[in-house]
Amino acid sequence: MKRPEALPALVLGLLLIPASGPAAEDETLTVVSWGGVYEESQRIAYFDPFEEETGIEVEVVEYDGNFEGLRRELENGDTEWDVIDLVSANARRGCSEGLLRPID
Repeated sequence: MKRPEALPALVLGLLLIPASGPAAEDETLTVVSWGGVYEESQRIAYFDPFEEETGIEVEVVEYDGNFEGLRRELENGDTEWDVIDLVSANARRGCSEGLLRPID
């Protein structure tokens, strides 16, 4: 059986934002996710511990995973998204098109 971390089902990517972006200015990190039970699991496993450790609030925005939604968010140059949860194919596409930066 493969370990979960070996399955590249989902990848997180950082949007191209200035170093002084929203998280730095108002202590809020905006994460784009899928919603529902999946988002609830992220809240328990990642967001709540992150908020507790850093004091930075995590705001979650729900979207349907459509790559064009990412492109629309970036079109006006004033994105509110800091981190986005994408399927690996869209993450690779976004990186190759210069829309995202990968994070470890």
